[in-house]
Amino acid sequence: MDKEQIVREMIYEGRNTTIANACRVTKGQRMILPIGPRRNEIVYYGYAKNAPMLFAIHGGGFLLGGCAIDDNLWCALRETLKVNIISIGYHKTPDHIYPQAVSDVYETITCIIKADESFLFDRNRVGVIGCSAGANLATVTAMKAKAEGHDYFKYQILIYPYVDLATPSVTKGDTGAHAISSQLYADLYLGKDPMASDNLADAGYVKDSQEVPDPRDPYISPVYANAGALKGLPKTLLSVCELDSFRGEGERYARHLMDAGVPVITHLSEGVGHAFFERFYADEEYSSEGHRLQKKDKKEAALETPSRKLLSFIQSNLIW
Repeated sequence: MDKEQIVREMIYEGRNTTIANACRVTKGQRMILPIGPRRNEIVYYGYAKNAPMLFAIHGGGFLLGGCAIDDNLWCALRETLKVNIISIGYHKTPDHIYPQAVSDVYETITCIIKADESFLFDRNRVGVIGCSAGANLATVTAMKAKAEGHDYFKYQILIYPYVDLATPSVTKGDTGAHAISSQLYADLYLGKDPMASDNLADAGYVKDSQEVPDPRDPYISPVYANAGALKGLPKTLLSVCELDSFRGEGERYARHLMDAGVPVITHLSEGVGHAFFERFYADEEYSSEGHRLQKKDKKEAALETPSRKLLSFIQSNLIW
């Protein structure tokens, strides 16, 4: 399969997951919030009045997924952790590039925290959780809130975080078609045309004649944030996968956070690769990562043990 075909198929998959998200029957309550001139979708999984709140941000490389796709995962977290959860939607590439997703998530969370009693939760016990690109947006939201003087969060929970968009995928260890697809996420998020060059890392087209942002900007690649930007971030639970090309950047980010004085507890999911957590809880054709899935009863049994262990890790260490 050549590069052009991979790119076209991935963008097609992105459109499909958007449709799947719109059609997904959820156990939560879909809501549309006015965010300035925009409207943003959320799914509210209420647990109890005055219980803590976790803002959940789905993964998918900024291209795939939606706020309703990971319905089973958010429900499992709600019941296990005894928290309210709001899954936040955001605009995707290639139609919307950085910083649109950051703005969507940050402004939605700000709107909800500052809202009246429409959302009943303990505003002194608030956290943010994300998987992959969602973990990127989660920690960037925490950084942005701190920079603007807001003490919104007690915890950030980062599941196999995608926090380095500057390093080419081949350098991370990806090969073949996977290297192309991994690089595509970064290129589209930055507004590059992935077909502009045979070397995707050198692709130079910019949407709407805008300048390509620096991929080492901490709000794009948090692993490059300095200690000043990280100091004062909330307690962090960070999990990486043994068989994941994002493992290295996740471990580096954990060290940087610790060096900045942030309390960090880490977890390694052994024997599994990227997006296993969403895959285990998915029962639809698409997970938030856009991977085609088998029926629930045919899914890999190997995902169950690491998924249960990861859930237990979060439960054991989320001490409000």
